[in-house]
Amino acid sequence: MKKEINSKHHCNSILILNIPNSISEEEIEQNFQIFEEIQQSIFLPQLKDEKRKALITFKSELSVDNALKGGERIQLLDSIVKVQVLNEAEVRKLIQSGSGSSNSIEKIIDSNKQSKKFNTIDGFFNKIESPYKKKMYKDSDQESEYVDNPAKLRIKKIRRNQSKRHFIPSWIRDDEFYSYQYDTKIFRLVAPGQAGIYCNLCSKYQRATGGEYITQPAYPIRIDGLRVHRDSTIHSASIVKEKERLDSMITKDNQKVDIKRKNAATKMVKIVHWTAIQEFSQRKIPDLIRLIDRISENKQLSEFGHFSSFSLYGFMKIIGEYYINRESKRISDAGIWAAMLDDSKDVSDIEQLVIVVRYLDDNLNIQTNFINISDLGPDGTKANNLIKKFSSICKNLNLKLNNLISITSNGASSFTGVQNGMVAQLQVKFPQILPIKCYNHRLQSALKDSIEDANNNVLLEVITTVVQLCSYYHNSPKRLQDLKQSCTSLGMKMLKLQRPTITRWSSHFKAVNSTLHNLPAILNHLTRQPAKDSIAKSFLAKITLKSFPLRLFTLKIILSEIHHTASYFQKNGLLFGEKQPNIQALMDILLLMANGNQISIEVGSNWELFEEKWGQFNEDDDLQIIEWSEPYISSLINNLTNRFPKEEILSAFNIFNPIKIPTDPNLRI
Repeated sequence: MKKEINSKHHCNSILILNIPNSISEEEIEQNFQIFEEIQQSIFLPQLKDEKRKALITFKSELSVDNALKGGERIQLLDSIVKVQVLNEAEVRKLIQSGSGSSNSIEKIIDSNKQSKKFNTIDGFFNKIESPYKKKMYKDSDQESEYVDNPAKLRIKKIRRNQSKRHFIPSWIRDDEFYSYQYDTKIFRLVAPGQAGIYCNLCSKYQRATGGEYITQPAYPIRIDGLRVHRDSTIHSASIVKEKERLDSMITKDNQKVDIKRKNAATKMVKIVHWTAIQEFSQRKIPDLIRLIDRISENKQLSEFGHFSSFSLYGFMKIIGEYYINRESKRISDAGIWAAMLDDSKDVSDIEQLVIVVRYLDDNLNIQTNFINISDLGPDGTKANNLIKKFSSICKNLNLKLNNLISITSNGASSFTGVQNGMVAQLQVKFPQILPIKCYNHRLQSALKDSIEDANNNVLLEVITTVVQLCSYYHNSPKRLQDLKQSCTSLGMKMLKLQRPTITRWSSHFKAVNSTLHNLPAILNHLTRQPAKDSIAKSFLAKITLKSFPLRLFTLKIILSEIHHTASYFQKNGLLFGEKQPNIQALMDILLLMANGNQISIEVGSNWELFEEKWGQFNEDDDLQIIEWSEPYISSLINNLTNRFPKEEILSAFNIFNPIKIPTDPNLRI
């Protein structure tokens, strides 16, 4: 309310004005109470709706006698509560149902006419103070002269309307229309000095509407004209155009934001991956913050602000879900697909199932992508648990098992068991699934079985020492730092010491190669350790023997050929028919090594670096190398034959290999 209404004079002037003499002082006092209650119900929002409803109900339940006596009271309630004002027909009907004098009838009708001139409470109660309001009451008094002559009154109204040519803003302040104007802001006044009101939307989209809204003086049209225009077809077309424009703007803005977010996400993934491979400490990651500021101009990255391990995990998870959902859709669109499964344990010793998929994209290119990693729970790698977990993941990603053509695994019995393995049980319902054991896992298994053969205990001792040396340095940052300084002092670059494991492809070769490369620095570091260091003494007793580097050389040369084959098998586009020829070529090379002196020649040509500490290379060393290599190569060939049996069905796929096109001119196809 614009003004605080606390004057009894205003209320008294309203309640006493034109009230029949039959109304007593008690009824007047009741009217004061009614006014106070209504004033509170409107201007104190904290009052309950029940009280407001009770006041409105009071009006509808007035008896005929009370209505005749208190016509002004009805008018007061209508004006304040803003319930629909009684029109002349309703008042006449109300009076006809009761009894009363014609004088009372005229007063009730006149009071309702006056009530229609005021839409706000403050205007109603302050009408006496406003000159404009007084003028309106004066006009109303003049109109009362024409009650008995409606034709004259109508002519007077027309002339008065013609003299008023400017739009009154209060027209669109009606409850029904003001909220619409407030929400959409579609209407505007014309330029100063002109008459009428125009629709902003229809003026903006003239092609859709055919022109502006009002071109004549707006006063005679009043609020009904606005209401009709609001519901018109022309205005609806303008609203559609405006919505299309806004939607287009929002879409463009969203696309720009999406592009920025994707670019930021891509950079963040690269940065986080870079920090991971550099083994940065995850405590607040200050190096990551500086790195982002240095290489990125994207504010979404530099102002990211949350670099805790939990925040980065959440960030990466959101990105992962986006790309996995996109990848699963591409797999579904491709139709047939293949899966590669593996189980792994994290640092907290929780077993997890890793899923990689392979499919053909729209350009017929082979795509191999990671798609899921999930905890296996307490049941671990049991076949039934693997089936349950794998089926659930496929269902969530909308991957159909009916289109799954093969499952590649590491060869564990829980995956490839003949009777109770995971693939065997799935084949009962989906017989099209072809089980494949990973070629590189087969190579690793062949290496493990060969080195553990009883005829190769000498080489097994070397592998054991390599594992122990790796643990000795990696378990102590100080020792590792001292080893790096030893390499620097000898003018050589240090290779990271690696541990041979069955689950890491070519890990045996990398472990032997790194130990042999760092051996002079290792010897230099161990000789400088205190005499009380028993572990250093035991290592010195082993590595100072000339046989130790000779055995490392022997293993390195043999394992290098297996490393080349394993690297070839890691190619994405490997065909089925390529497996057997490559394994056969590997076994042929190993046979040449066993039957010739290739290993000895290569060791002798690279012995110069070790000559100072371990002596010159001689014929006895040559004989020892042959003695160690022949049984080991023999074990390798046997295990490779067992792990890679000839499968004619896979060799038949060579017909799709362009390199295998027949060259015999006499061959007819």
